[in-house]
Amino acid sequence: FSGGKLDLIAAGDPQITNVAMPIAATEYSVTIPVGTRQYLVRTRSGATLQIAYILGDSGSNYFSVPRNCFYAESDISLTVAKTLYLQTTVAGQVLEVLIWT
Repeated sequence: FSGGKLDLIAAGDPQITNVAMPIAATEYSVTIPVGTRQYLVRTRSGATLQIAYILGDSGSNYFSVPRNCFYAESDISLTVAKTLYLQTTVAGQVLEVLIWT
């Protein structure tokens, strides 16, 4: 994961969002809202995830989250919303997003 220690106990209850990703190699997005202190994303079935910060880049200019792993950022204080653009090479996935504000 990225950005220091992920402190799930001190963070309280997260907002849980599930994003259907029914089509492989198709970009989906999730917005991390203002005020977020930490967040975590992963695929429910453990498929490799491709993440980008620019629309249209998740298939070409991205970083990979390996199978059965997650990506997280902690110790942040978003003053503007952040959009993540994601895709997998496997159809029928569900993106799980946990957001602590």
